[in-house]
Amino acid sequence: MGVTFEKEDRLVVFTLAGINTVEQAEKAFHEAFGSPDDAGVYSVLVDARLSVRHRDLSEVSVFAELLTAYRKHIGGRCALVMDEKRPNSLELERRLAGFSIREKIEFALFYDIESAREWIKATAVS
Repeated sequence: MGVTFEKEDRLVVFTLAGINTVEQAEKAFHEAFGSPDDAGVYSVLVDARLSVRHRDLSEVSVFAELLTAYRKHIGGRCALVMDEKRPNSLELERRLAGFSIREKIEFALFYDIESAREWIKATAVS
């Protein structure tokens, strides 16, 4: 359990499972994007459907900071997939929209992984 990632061509899929921590997310982002030898630009999909931890909305800013810290590797689109029964999903979506405008990263919230993948594929990473 925790936070893991897989690179699939020009997409990085982060999976949050069980009771995961901000520190685990930071470590996974560093492992995915921290190599000086990797100059790749990726879209990002965060799959939080298996996460049983309900994050405080203030933690959204930590995720935004991670995306900003590795901005040179983030292109195209970022999608968050979560269980639709999660509390405050509309507030989360509003915060992500604000971040999206500020950082010029297209960000969207989904409840279905295939819809998220299709949305990401609709725009190629430059």
